[in-house]
Amino acid sequence: MVVAPPGCPLAEYCRENRLRVTELPMAGELDLLAGFRIAKLAARGEYNILHAHSAHAHSTALWARLFRRRMKVVGSRRVEFPPGRSPFSRFKYTTSMLDRTVCVSR
Repeated sequence: MVVAPPGCPLAEYCRENRLRVTELPMAGELDLLAGFRIAKLAARGEYNILHAHSAHAHSTALWARLFRRRMKVVGSRRVEFPPGRSPFSRFKYTTSMLDRTVCVSR
């Protein structure tokens, strides 16, 4: 299942190609409610892996992990510059709640 913000091109693509998509409002990196809703969707569908494709999605995935501890979280780092130096950025990329990171590389 793909979870995407309402009206985004990814959601439209999924519908056009008959892929399962759930549109879910997400208000940024600190949106715990979005994380809770994703955790509920994962539990209902018995999904055990959550793959986040952007830095904001990465944060939301970690919030979802708080509510569904058995779920594995994989984050994608699709840029070649280092993560920010803020405590939250460091947390996102070093926490044990993140099971794997997929990165661009040479």
